[in-house]
Amino acid sequence: MSHELRLRHPPDAVVSVSATSRWFVRDTAPMRRIHWLAEHATGRMVARGALRVRIDPRAFVPIPAAPVEIVGTIAPMPLLIVHGHRDRYFTLEHPRALAAAAGESAQMWLVPEFGHAEAGLSPGLLDRIGTSLASLATAGPGGPGETAASAHRGGAVVQSR
Repeated sequence: MSHELRLRHPPDAVVSVSATSRWFVRDTAPMRRIHWLAEHATGRMVARGALRVRIDPRAFVPIPAAPVEIVGTIAPMPLLIVHGHRDRYFTLEHPRALAAAAGESAQMWLVPEFGHAEAGLSPGLLDRIGTSLASLATAGPGGPGETAASAHRGGAVVQSR
C-alpha cells in the first residue's frame, strides 16, 4: 500500500525528538521488551490484556525505509534533532547517525537531563524547541547558520554543522 500524499505547502522546518535511526533496534532493555510484545503472539496477547493495546502483526509489512536512509531528503529544509542523554530506548548513536546523514541543514541537541520523548520533556525544553523552531522556520532552507562555537545553550549541547 502506497501513501503518495503531497503537501500543498511544505513545512518550514522539521523537529525530531527522541528518534531512532533504524528499525528493529534491540540495544536497550525497553526496546527488547517492546519487540517481544510486538513480534510474538504471546506478547501481543499480553499487550492486549494488560496494556489494552492491540498490535497488528503485519504493521511493518512491507518494511519502510530506515529513518537514517531518508533523513537526507529533508534538506535543504532546516532540521532540529533533539535527543536526551537519559533516553532509555535509543542510545546516542541514533541522533548522531541521523545528523550525519541529514547533512548541513541539520542541528543536533544532546540534552543532558532529558529522557525519552514526551515522558521526559520539560516545559523549559519544550519552550526552547519552540523558540528554535520559530527561528529555523524564519531562516528558511539552510537554517540560521549556527556553528559548533555555540556549543552549550539553555541546558542543551548544541552541535551544528
